[in-house]
Amino acid sequence: MTRQGARRKWPGLAGLSDERQHKLTWWNRRGNQFVQCVRAVLAAAEGQPESPQLTLLRERLDDIEQASPAQRIDIFDMALVDAHAVAVGAPTPADPTAVHASGLLAALTADAYAAMNSHTSLAIRADLACETDDCPSEPIVELWRPDFGHRPMPACREHAVEALGQPATRIVAAYQPNIALSVFAEAHGEH
Repeated sequence: MTRQGARRKWPGLAGLSDERQHKLTWWNRRGNQFVQCVRAVLAAAEGQPESPQLTLLRERLDDIEQASPAQRIDIFDMALVDAHAVAVGAPTPADPTAVHASGLLAALTADAYAAMNSHTSLAIRADLACETDDCPSEPIVELWRPDFGHRPMPACREHAVEALGQPATRIVAAYQPNIALSVFAEAHGEH
């Protein structure tokens, strides 16, 4: 019997890979919030010309909702890519509710990527400092700010919270798990 055959016959025998276990843990904790947020972003885009990214995200959401729990994790990878592209790349909506949903989706995708990556891949950025007003503080997230050009900007908690007051600012990366949602919640008074 092959190793793959044994895993199918006795799924509990061999543990999940670390990456898959991280995905499953994140999905079990945040999956419903992710799906609800994607729905809110898609609903806010109703009646407007649909971009290819929105179309793909809509299809991924349908795939997630129709998949078995085991398949859902594999589909989630592609949904995460599409959600990140929509949250960060779409123009800033005019409706405040849509702005909030888009910002939350960006924070969710940043947290998901941080949770699924090893500490060593996140620690590579340890030599960076916050790029706001020559702040010497250690950055905890990267922001996409319209006033900062077309590149991510490392930011400490204080400056990230402050910058997220601008509707077009998005969290594009987190340097540790569970930090992007915390920063987003603090910026929007949602403790």
